[in-house]
Amino acid sequence: MSVCIHIYIILLTFIISVYKKLLYLYNRNADSTPKSNTVSNSLDKRFLNLFAYTGSATVHAAVGGAKSTTTVDMSNTYLQWTKNNLALNPNAGEHEFVQADCLEWLTNQASQPDSQHYDLIFLDPPTFSNSKRMDDVFDIQIDHVQLIKNAVSLLTPEGVLYFSTNFRRFKIDNEALAEYDVHDITAKTIPEDLSRNPKIHYCWKIKHGASN
Repeated sequence: MSVCIHIYIILLTFIISVYKKLLYLYNRNADSTPKSNTVSNSLDKRFLNLFAYTGSATVHAAVGGAKSTTTVDMSNTYLQWTKNNLALNPNAGEHEFVQADCLEWLTNQASQPDSQHYDLIFLDPPTFSNSKRMDDVFDIQIDHVQLIKNAVSLLTPEGVLYFSTNFRRFKIDNEALAEYDVHDITAKTIPEDLSRNPKIHYCWKIKHGASN
């Protein structure tokens, strides 16, 4: 009986390993495409991934030669998946993993004068969240302005923030973000096989304004 159990454990471990590899491949190819398009120019950059999920953006940045990556997500399970996905792909950067409420973490970092600054930030928040582990309800349409401002405050002078959302009725508040250099790059981030449905997501490239 013990031999059968041992064989079962080996098979189960193998199945889980294969599943994780397939999961990463699926995320890399089928997850929201801004991840691969926006972090491709990550060579020697300090990269921050917020609301990281399974970390596909982190992996793209790391494989692209990022000097360092910081991955923030509330779920320790997702952070572990990110670590596993990084282990499956050759990279030489330094990697930091932060288990935290991204909204709270970002607000705290933005308020600190000596916070780490980043050359690239990828911000792909949920459309809505009322998780019990969060202090407040989050609504991307209502909260995106402050979220973007906090993220931009962590950019280096020449840094770039890529902000993406899957909310089909989303309208960015250009007036409230007038101090920044904001460009809609949605069309460039939609793959050809999904071009018939351009509202699958929206994506913007955001930098400090000329006066900063």
